[in-house]
Amino acid sequence: MRDYLDRELLQSVENKQSCSQDGFEQKVYVICDDSTYRWKTRFEKAGSSDIFIFLYEFLMHYYYKMPYWYFNYCKMQVSQNISSVATGISYIKCALQDCSILNLANTGQDLEHDFIMFEKYMEICSQREIKVENAIIGLCPYSLRYSMKQSHVNCQELLLYEPVVEGILLEEGYPYYSWWYAYQKKLIDIFLKDFDMRKCFFEYYVPMYGKVDNKEAVFCEHRLSNEERAEYQNIQHRIYNKPYEATIQKNKEILRKYTDSASNRGVKVIFFLPPYTELYKREWNRDYLEELKQYVMELRKEYEIHVLDLTEDYFPDWYFEDAGHLNAVGQRAVTKKVLEYVENIQRV
Repeated sequence: MRDYLDRELLQSVENKQSCSQDGFEQKVYVICDDSTYRWKTRFEKAGSSDIFIFLYEFLMHYYYKMPYWYFNYCKMQVSQNISSVATGISYIKCALQDCSILNLANTGQDLEHDFIMFEKYMEICSQREIKVENAIIGLCPYSLRYSMKQSHVNCQELLLYEPVVEGILLEEGYPYYSWWYAYQKKLIDIFLKDFDMRKCFFEYYVPMYGKVDNKEAVFCEHRLSNEERAEYQNIQHRIYNKPYEATIQKNKEILRKYTDSASNRGVKVIFFLPPYTELYKREWNRDYLEELKQYVMELRKEYEIHVLDLTEDYFPDWYFEDAGHLNAVGQRAVTKKVLEYVENIQRV
């Protein structure tokens, strides 16, 4: 197995971080899916002032869900019981969990990388003779206007978001190195001490306010202070007032390719929109949602696709861990609905 952060590269990163902190170089962060294998090419392409942070080590450091990816990888290696594969961003990651569903959703992923994840997984399935019956394409109201490449704060903290699938899903021998997590975490702590990922994703970051207490992931709108409510409203307005017009046509093309690829493989396509709290729905821009639904209906004229839209359904606050993300209770309820829906369309 390759050493993902060799000493020479690590020293290079440390040196660049030191220079950046001293103000001699512009601070630019580049997140990569791979390291020693292709980092030199990306370094030359991106420029000499970049600080390299490798994507899955980085997410492992900041998101407790990283072991969930590891679990999914192991399950893909051995399981013949997976009938559905789901993709999407964090709302989808929190919404679905069942032994029959491989949930490849992860924080901050967009349609382009959803499609890449799906294609890579189908390659794995063909190699292992695993039959996938359903592609659950998770969407959110602003999916057509969302691009990871445009979600950075400014040019001084640039993120180049690269595909992660090959490194995570196809690395031979990867499941056998459980020690690798602790080792990589120790290394990455060296040069990520002061970096806050939320600064790069603030347009799409939803704070977990309104919890019943600091330990229990239960949202309660009535427990929001006026300051918290105002901050949340500002965040939602940033989400739904970032036009990103240039991404709409590209995302439509990607969604069409995704649908076409799944349909040609004999995989049923299910567009899935998860539920949100009433607070979230009061602050969103409904035009974004209608724009998305209209395009899905256009695809429906060309392809035999299914749509499960839970955005209009009422789900109580205690099904959520924040205004938009389901907690374990909500996850079970939504997963049950999705499984029932899948079962019904299989009967047709």
